[in-house]
Amino acid sequence: MVKKTGTPFFVELNSHQKYFGVSGFIAKVVNLDDGTVSTASNDAVEIIDVIKSPATSTVAAAAAKGTKQITVQSGGGITDGMVFEDANGNKYYVEEVADNILKLKFPLTQDIAFGDTLTQVGNTGIYKMEFIINKPGNYGIYISNPAINLRSKGIQYTVKDIVVADIAKKIDTLASSLNTALDQIESKIDNSKTHDFTVFAG
Repeated sequence: MVKKTGTPFFVELNSHQKYFGVSGFIAKVVNLDDGTVSTASNDAVEIIDVIKSPATSTVAAAAAKGTKQITVQSGGGITDGMVFEDANGNKYYVEEVADNILKLKFPLTQDIAFGDTLTQVGNTGIYKMEFIINKPGNYGIYISNPAINLRSKGIQYTVKDIVVADIAKKIDTLASSLNTALDQIESKIDNSKTHDFTVFAG
């Protein structure tokens, strides 16, 4: 991929939905031309999906902090693979639903009360990390996160002072100027003196 020097761009990585809200990403940027390595720890931002009609479930029995199971009333919409938010604003990933029991990836960080509503939220587990490279050259970017045992494959970028998009934009500007000039010429021709012709019927 070709990027422009000094222009922000993002690298996206999928940690899977169960790893939402994580931090501690580390990125190594390797200049493949001279071998120099720089390390960045600017954290990644999770991409959040907008859910128009989020699923909900009602808690059927109080659950204590530290447990990894919640019993909900029948007929609720929370299913495995979803992330939900509780009444305290905490978010949890549901690994499995067995009967009316939600089995969580991580234990509760606060108590949950009987009758509370659990609401699906749009955490995706997909993160984007911003980079800016100021020096032209060929680069490899490698991202890791020890907390979730994540390692990305190397992504190679060529960074240039001028990229194809800039040239295309310049051509568009020149073409627009040329079209304006042609319109002016055509307008002058239309407004020039006219000649009358007499047509004789045979």
